[in-house]
Amino acid sequence: MKNELDNIQILRAVTALMVVTNHFLIGTVGGIFKYNGGFGVDIFFVISGFLMIYTQRDDKNSLSFFISRVKRIYPLYIMISIPLIITTFPLERLHAIIGNIFLLPGLNYPNYHMANDPDWTLVYEMIFYVMFSGALLISRKPIIVCLITCSIIISCLLFVGDYKRYGWVNLGFILSDKLMLNFAAGCVLAILFKTFRLRIRFSVGAILIVTLSYLDLKTLTPLDRIYKYGLPAIAIVAVAIVTKPGSGLFYQLFHKIGDASYSIYLSHIYIIILFKKFVAINHNNWFILYYSSFFFIAVSVFIGIILCSKIEKPFNKLFTSKVINGSLKKKLSQG
Repeated sequence: MKNELDNIQILRAVTALMVVTNHFLIGTVGGIFKYNGGFGVDIFFVISGFLMIYTQRDDKNSLSFFISRVKRIYPLYIMISIPLIITTFPLERLHAIIGNIFLLPGLNYPNYHMANDPDWTLVYEMIFYVMFSGALLISRKPIIVCLITCSIIISCLLFVGDYKRYGWVNLGFILSDKLMLNFAAGCVLAILFKTFRLRIRFSVGAILIVTLSYLDLKTLTPLDRIYKYGLPAIAIVAVAIVTKPGSGLFYQLFHKIGDASYSIYLSHIYIIILFKKFVAINHNNWFILYYSSFFFIAVSVFIGIILCSKIEKPFNKLFTSKVINGSLKKKLSQG
């Protein structure tokens, strides 16, 4: 299975870089960097849906699935985001502090948002995990779980109604947001991939992905998000999973960046803060702003790789062995 998911790691690297470059270059280089961050999010959501079904095992029930997702998401999130949370919200806004700590959506609160701005996507992720966990309560067979999860997402789109976005994390808006269809599409892709074992050469797959990305970022931007980002994102993930893994130094580098994509995504906000301060003390000089942005992008990637190696992976391993396994063994002994 590892070889089959190598290209998914490459896509993770690409999506992380799309988001980072969007945040650094949207006001300088512009062009496709005005849109590539949003496109990257759609691709990442499709990947997430794909992986949940593709890695689903019959012995993983609803509780164990949700615990595994909490273990994967929360340790690094809390470590990186706590400083931002406690310096963003005053103590009288305790609901915002608690909501940020537990990645909870807002309930029609106009001023509720994530202290670490890019983390709005994690709220979407957690809602998808809740839906997926609900499906696992009914069945553990991947195709049934896929059908139930997709039905929940589509039902929410049809019946929840219209809500304002409010900080990108308003629950009503999320449940009625077509962006959730990317998770559903990823689930369907996993079922199709398990059923039809089509494989194409890496060079062919790479050309198709580059072509799809170019067409999306150059021609589809005026359209509704599901068409300009969602459908191309689904097509790109579909191509990636049927493409044979690549090789070489460049491929290995992107694989390493893909491994660290979560760390890069969470931590790059701090580099943005440093970048803005650096530009400000240099009197907002355009030359410095333009060229230093590329340097700080490289720093963001480097710091993310270090965080992944020294903190994310060791902490996740510790959290699994000491906290998750320990609590489960205690419950079993008590039962």
